[in-house]
Amino acid sequence: MMQVVICDDEPDIVNMLSDWLDIIIKPMAEYNCFITTNPKEVIQLARRIDIDLLLIDIEMPEMNGFETVKQAKIENKETLVIFVTNMDLHVYESLKYHPFRFIRKSHLDEIEEAVSSAVSLIKAKNEVINIRINSVQNIAVRIADIVYFESQHNNVILVTVNGEYTYRATLKSIEKELEGKGFVRTHSGCIVNVTYIHVIKKKDVEVRFLNSKKDIPISRERRSNLILEYNKSLR
Repeated sequence: MMQVVICDDEPDIVNMLSDWLDIIIKPMAEYNCFITTNPKEVIQLARRIDIDLLLIDIEMPEMNGFETVKQAKIENKETLVIFVTNMDLHVYESLKYHPFRFIRKSHLDEIEEAVSSAVSLIKAKNEVINIRINSVQNIAVRIADIVYFESQHNNVILVTVNGEYTYRATLKSIEKELEGKGFVRTHSGCIVNVTYIHVIKKKDVEVRFLNSKKDIPISRERRSNLILEYNKSLR
């Protein structure tokens, strides 16, 4: 079940957003919604549950939205953040915290698109694919945990944050199955989850996960599409 948190020091805003989210999210997914006017409660919640989506104001007494997001993301880096604020001047500063969206309270009509897109992305990341390792073993792998696929002769090596698996498949079939889910072909022998891209260099891309990193080659003809998909993920 999706976990959503709304935080704003104005109770009317919190209640209004809660009502709107009920209309937007309920047809799309099952979810719990926690509302608060105290940023410290967001951090306490982050220690107890995995927050999927956080809608938060920036200017609040005691602790601002930036510091709240910074501490909450220590507990769960995958939390999608939507800043909802009157403070237009903070839009560039907010980029340091990698928000999913920045919405001005004077443009709350943008909430529906932002929340719908966020929910779709969260659902996609929580999806699993079934991998047939051999004739007797099947495993379910969460898409968000996949770092990359690499072809090896007639097999594919699947690298996840939890370990590696080798099984018989083609990258063509994998690419089709994961279309639109944040994966990109870097060259003929590798498909990468853009979430784990740390930097795109001239001839390769560096992926990082846990305490590991790997350089994966980029073919010349796939470089522009790789950059396009990576920039989409940043937005």
